[in-house]
Amino acid sequence: MATGNETQITPPRVPIIDERTGAVSREWYRWFYSLYTFTGSGTGILPVTSGGTGLGTIPTNGQLLIGNGTGYSLNTLGAGAGILVTNGLGTITVANTGVLSWSGGTTGLTPATATTGAVTLAGTLVIANGGTNGAAAPTAGAVAYGTGTAYAFTAAGTAGQVLTSNGVGVPTWATNVSGDVSGPALSTDNAIARFDGTTGKLIQNSVTIIDDTGNASGILSQQFSNGSAVTLAAGKMWYDGSTGAWNLGMGNGNITQQVGEEIFVYGKASAAITDSPLQIIYHTGVVGASGVITFAPTVAGITDANAIIGIATESLALNDFGRATVFGVVRGITTNGTAFGETWADDDVIWYNPVTGNPTKVEPVAPYIKVQVGLVIKAGAGGSGSFQVSINRGSTLGGTDSNVQFGTLANNNLIAYDSTLGYWKNVTASALGLGTVTSVSVVSANGFAGTVATATTTPAITLTTTITGLLKGNGTAISAAVANTDYVPLSTVITKTADYTITGTDTWIINNKTGSALTLTFPAASSWTGRYITVKNMQAQAVNSASSNIVPIDSTTAGTAILLGVVGNWATMVSDGTNWIIMQAASNNNLLLE
Repeated sequence: MATGNETQITPPRVPIIDERTGAVSREWYRWFYSLYTFTGSGTGILPVTSGGTGLGTIPTNGQLLIGNGTGYSLNTLGAGAGILVTNGLGTITVANTGVLSWSGGTTGLTPATATTGAVTLAGTLVIANGGTNGAAAPTAGAVAYGTGTAYAFTAAGTAGQVLTSNGVGVPTWATNVSGDVSGPALSTDNAIARFDGTTGKLIQNSVTIIDDTGNASGILSQQFSNGSAVTLAAGKMWYDGSTGAWNLGMGNGNITQQVGEEIFVYGKASAAITDSPLQIIYHTGVVGASGVITFAPTVAGITDANAIIGIATESLALNDFGRATVFGVVRGITTNGTAFGETWADDDVIWYNPVTGNPTKVEPVAPYIKVQVGLVIKAGAGGSGSFQVSINRGSTLGGTDSNVQFGTLANNNLIAYDSTLGYWKNVTASALGLGTVTSVSVVSANGFAGTVATATTTPAITLTTTITGLLKGNGTAISAAVANTDYVPLSTVITKTADYTITGTDTWIINNKTGSALTLTFPAASSWTGRYITVKNMQAQAVNSASSNIVPIDSTTAGTAILLGVVGNWATMVSDGTNWIIMQAASNNNLLLE
């Protein structure tokens, strides 16, 4: 460190001893005095400003002079994380105790060296560590998408394009053909947005609201599409275009109600119920004060027809809650009757059997109740059948009739109308002034004669007549009917081999004439109105009438032709009072259905 000339002496120009005073010259005196100050004002410690340390302390091993802003301090080196400082006699050792070697682990990155020193990472950062598992650099405007193992990038789209998914393929940019969508300045909370016009650009507010809990309101009407393929689920409503019916999914998703076509009753099963085969349900009680009835399959001996309420709609275990069909169609059940020892067919009417408690197609007989439960509309086994439920409980005279009032019924009671009371009631014969027959007589008249065994007791009347054959009445009397006048007697079949004149008793004629046509002479049609004659051909010869009095089956003009010359042909002719009309005819091997 250089210092200034404190004495301002320019030796050797100034002598140490002043010749005038014989003492040390003033300039040298100042120099010695400054030397005293320079060496520490007499302390022997050289200050920093004079090139010293300003310290009088001997440093320990490893201590270094460290500037503190005004001078020096003695201190050792501090050891940071991963650094070890060892101080020795005149030595300082700095050692690395931290990272000696490392790797990139599962990141996909690897260091350039496995030891200490400068490390450069290389490789591809995997997805699990936040990387892309790829090295491709995206172009400006590209969008990353997953390939299944890494990220890739799309090409850059153009302004206004939207990204379109291709499923598991590469997404692509496409032009938004619907255009920009804009909405109203203000909207109603929870209102359903709807498009205005056909451009697809303008969204309008609506009066239809779906609130935050899923309740819809403000719907004026709803047009449903054909839901014939809709899968049944509880709470679902749909329109079946194949049947024209509204359908509701009910119960546990196992009941389909056709709205307006079916009626159910809800209750608790007091016995196990099965919905297949067909099972009749009756009311057994109520569930406390719950407003719910109890019901069960019918049993034998039910006497109250009103207790029978419907048909099982679903299977229910004991004490389960569910529904029975009061009116409508129950589908998917066995309706062939085999479960009850019967055979049921389509259109069979089914009754409650009071003897067995089962359904039956046999109508019960009095005094058992007669309850008609419905109609088999599709007979089938294995759950393929359908049944139309329509409970008809019949009636019991005096039961629910508003104009009948019976008291205690007794044997041989009669029913009489009381005009004063305005209803029918049970009475005895004596109450009506009726008694027993005390005298009987028989008047012989109108062809009959009679006798009475005992006139004053229970009569035994015998009637006799001299008339034989069929009887006819003229409004006042009965007499014997005249054959061929009042009636046509039974006729045997006759076979003709030559031309023939039909008599008054002929009805069935067979042609067996060979060689030429058979000619028949008919009686006058005017005398035989309503009479019929049938002719059959057993030869290949025609059959004709001797007169033009035969009207063909396909004409209104009378002629002579009756049968063509074909074996097996036949015709039936009926007199209309003018001609003989062919009313039935058939060619050989043809079946005539009457």
